[in-house]
Amino acid sequence: MLEFNIRTATSADLLFVNLWYEAIGERPPEEALIPDTSFICEVDEVRCLFVSLILTNTKLAWVENFIGNPSLKGDIRQRATKYLLEYLESFAKAVECKRLFCMAPNEPLRDYYEKIGFKETAKVFTLTKEIF
Repeated sequence: MLEFNIRTATSADLLFVNLWYEAIGERPPEEALIPDTSFICEVDEVRCLFVSLILTNTKLAWVENFIGNPSLKGDIRQRATKYLLEYLESFAKAVECKRLFCMAPNEPLRDYYEKIGFKETAKVFTLTKEIF
């Protein structure tokens, strides 16, 4: 039987997370932009998923930086994702959030979010501006 565990992410975890981003050809977020409310999901003590929950001064929390170990696929990945998202929802409720917000960069992820209760609210463009 698989053992799932969720814990707060550490700096050491971010080394693995950066490799996951590189494996899919994306730039990882800078460590300074990773909130303390970031989590690792492990399956049988192997890091498999990473996600951040950005808390605001409102009752809204933002699900961000969701990425997984590229070698984890299929049913195990789906079960780990479900487990992690249920944990995020419980965590958000515990800090009195009323709404989770996320963006899905691809249709399969959007479809998955919808399957677990998220609703599409708008078609948007995402842009950032570096400020120094």
